[in-house]
Amino acid sequence: MKGRNAVLFRLDADRRTGYGHLFRSLALAQRLETAGLSPVFVAGPDSSGVCANIIANRYAAHHLPDNCTASQELESVKNVIKRAGPVASVVDLIESTRALMELLASTASPVVAIDDIGRNNYKADIIVHPGLLGDEHGYTRGRGCVLAGPRFCLIRPEFAQMGATREMVKQEGSLFVCFGGSDPENLTIRTMDALAHVSSITSAVILVGKGYAGAGVVAGRIEKIGRGAQLHVGSERPWELMAQSSLAVCSVGNTLWELASLRTPAMVITFNDGQYENARKMASLGACVHFAGTARFDPLQLAAAIDDLMNDQRRLAEMGARACDLVDGRGAERVADVLLEKIGS
Repeated sequence: MKGRNAVLFRLDADRRTGYGHLFRSLALAQRLETAGLSPVFVAGPDSSGVCANIIANRYAAHHLPDNCTASQELESVKNVIKRAGPVASVVDLIESTRALMELLASTASPVVAIDDIGRNNYKADIIVHPGLLGDEHGYTRGRGCVLAGPRFCLIRPEFAQMGATREMVKQEGSLFVCFGGSDPENLTIRTMDALAHVSSITSAVILVGKGYAGAGVVAGRIEKIGRGAQLHVGSERPWELMAQSSLAVCSVGNTLWELASLRTPAMVITFNDGQYENARKMASLGACVHFAGTARFDPLQLAAAIDDLMNDQRRLAEMGARACDLVDGRGAERVADVLLEKIGS
């Protein structure tokens, strides 16, 4: 592998963390691959096997063992560095250790930190904050190049391609529900409790990831919704399901940014401070509705809110357009261009 222009990706993706880190890293990897680079992944433990299966379809990968210690992580990364000789590294973790960042920096190649909460950027040459709160984390700009804001949301190229399609038509009354690849707060089932009381929808698509433990329960309740409701466990082409929907119910994360790139308006439910602040800011721009800041919301209130919004087609169109103004789907391209310039300098 050495000498093939490898880029090392270190990420965690599992049922507890979710799979957003994986999919946005894959979006950047795809873009770098088109420039002739060879992504190689070091991924944290995932007992579901979802992370391993997704990466294995395309890239070389090393998966850390269960209960992996910090020293084991460093040893594994050292071995990959020795084999691959990376020309750059990308870190997408909830919180990285200083020892890991120092190890990557010691390769004398650029280090990218994808950082949601301001705790993952030590020694980074490029800091990517893909949400709406980049200026509020107090990044030290002298330490690295800061790419902050929704223009740098890392979403797969298929979403940008679909979003650019002029013929994309929303199906009136169609609802899309997705809370990411693992839905650790089990918001899908609570939202389904609401859908039984919604009168305005003509169809519903419930998308859950293969890492979602409650898929069996959802399957057992899908018939109660009626109106042609469909359950998809994983999807090879989620952009098509999202693009045709009039409204989505989701949380803050990659799913929200993907929907925005497709001009699909979203009603957002959040369950932590970072999500809450991002949703609050996006709602203030008229680009989404922030329905609830807790996983323990009232399903009947959600049903009423969905009906109100579904019956206001003008507002739906305005929300979708404003969301797409924020997220145009070219974030991975922009980040890759900056990294390639660093690699070549």
